[in-house]
Amino acid sequence: MLGHVPRWGRWQGLSHALSALNWAQVAGPAQLGPRVMSRACLGATLRLLDCCHVRLHFAPRLLLFQARRVWGPAVPSDLQWVFEGTGRSFLLGRGWAPLQDSPCVLTSRGDPCSLLAAVAQRYREHLLERAVAALATASRPSRGDMDPLRLLDLVEGCSQEGGALGAGPMDEGALWWAGLLRVALLWARGDEAPAEGARLRWLPPDTDPLAHAMALALAARRDFLTGQHASPRETLAACERASSRLWECAGRGTSPSSQVLVQSGCEWLLQTRAQLWERGARGPPGAALAEGFRRDLTLLRRLAQDAPHLQLKLQLYEATMRVVCGANPVRTQLALDRCLRRRLSHYPSVVCAKGSVEPEPQREEAEALLLSVKHLGPLWGRDQREALLAQAAAILGALGHTQALAHCHRLMAAPTLAA
Repeated sequence: MLGHVPRWGRWQGLSHALSALNWAQVAGPAQLGPRVMSRACLGATLRLLDCCHVRLHFAPRLLLFQARRVWGPAVPSDLQWVFEGTGRSFLLGRGWAPLQDSPCVLTSRGDPCSLLAAVAQRYREHLLERAVAALATASRPSRGDMDPLRLLDLVEGCSQEGGALGAGPMDEGALWWAGLLRVALLWARGDEAPAEGARLRWLPPDTDPLAHAMALALAARRDFLTGQHASPRETLAACERASSRLWECAGRGTSPSSQVLVQSGCEWLLQTRAQLWERGARGPPGAALAEGFRRDLTLLRRLAQDAPHLQLKLQLYEATMRVVCGANPVRTQLALDRCLRRRLSHYPSVVCAKGSVEPEPQREEAEALLLSVKHLGPLWGRDQREALLAQAAAILGALGHTQALAHCHRLMAAPTLAA
């Protein structure tokens, strides 16, 4: 199944797996130990799933039960994923078939000759790709899927080494990506405080260039939020280093998951530059800040060419660029209006038409409303500003972004905006 012996057929492999299981049962766990006995059961399970998953669907479940019973109450950490709900469903559902070399850069296989190690790698890829997909849709309401932070807990659980003879080595790459995605998901939800407390593991030196680019982007964003940079110039220098690496990664042929990660890194840099401008008393931006913002915006525009779901983000950051550069406020508001699919009615007597469907709220709409209130205030009266903030609060509340909602409530109570 791993391709090391291409002349063997599937049935010959099944015969060898069943023979190994037979001899293991003859010897018994007292002679072989629980790990060898369990792996013999799991090897036969995988062979049966590959060859006879339709007619003998009960046999893999029986062998999986035997593999679990060998360990008793103490299952090692590197095998727990096989027997828990999500991993068991992945294994028995043949989500790993066919076993081929994967181009995914998020994980690594410990033992190249171990069938179970190959399946475990596919399982980690499956979980990380689901987490990346959740990151791509983090600005929309949840559809009842498993919490992506729970997916990352599962990745960390099945990436640990067993700590015993014959156990698989630790997947450092998967653990590092799980930590980065945890921070990215918390930031996407507006939970900056928990994200600051999340710790990333040491980045392996032989990882893909995308990992190094994302590490630089995350460091630039996190150090800015936590006040680690001594000056704005240091922040801009960190953004420049990350931006150049992200451009290099975008120039290569990338997978959909890699594109989502590059997009997230690009957004971190855009948000950092915009907030750096806000902290600078909102005056005219320096040449380095404006040029860096344009370059990152160009990268996001390039990524959005093949991703229609990025159009709303692109329109928001294009309007943000106009605000930073002090462009005509009326035209800037027109650019922000393109981010808002729902227009705020200034007349309370207007009633929605019968059968109309409320559009799905997105965080970009709330950010466009907040951007308009904070930086284009003279265009609005007091009642209009209150209505815009109320609509932004409703969107953030529907998304469950509690910290962003609290920030919106503080704006609603601020005397400078209510006056």
